[in-house]
Amino acid sequence: MDAFWSLLSPVIILGGIYMGIFTPTECAIVGTVYSWLVGTFVYKELNLDITCRALIESAIGSACIIVIVDAANVFSWLLTVNNVAKAVAVGVGSAVSTQFTFLLLVNAVYFVAGMFVEGSVTITIITPLLFPIAKSLGIDPIHFGVITILNCIIGTLTPPFGGALFVTTGFTKVPVTTLVSRVWPFVAIGMVTCLLVTYVPLLWLNQ
Repeated sequence: MDAFWSLLSPVIILGGIYMGIFTPTECAIVGTVYSWLVGTFVYKELNLDITCRALIESAIGSACIIVIVDAANVFSWLLTVNNVAKAVAVGVGSAVSTQFTFLLLVNAVYFVAGMFVEGSVTITIITPLLFPIAKSLGIDPIHFGVITILNCIIGTLTPPFGGALFVTTGFTKVPVTTLVSRVWPFVAIGMVTCLLVTYVPLLWLNQ
């Protein structure tokens, strides 16, 4: 029974999201407030000093991530101004004539993009340019969307600007260089999974 209130946290968060009570962003606030209330008034392990230190550490961690995201936004602006994304899309479209080669190049483009920009930037700038080509080759839009999201997830782990790397180093205090040297097996697993989803329809078709 001592763990009841702690175990209730994921139920509230996931239940609230799936029931449409709040968005994933709002669930972060709900989860934080709930955890603070339980830790302060139920388990009585939190006090004003611990809360203040947690807020300061959270602010520092958030600031680091914001700097990285802003840098990625500047980089994406440079790509847009210089029509780099459009040139890449045109090059991919002119270099392929089959679904197999197109999807292989799409994965390569997404992987490289994930190393330098956030997933939201990839979806906003690159995906609209590649999607018409995918549609003209007869690729299922849902399939293409799944491939896009998987690559964006992998991109959070790939250096030098993988967002998940900097979030992890913020609360574990493990140097980024150490994380980079240990993250590659997970990146490899993600790439294999993405290729399986790309070329094995049974993994994504709801049949």
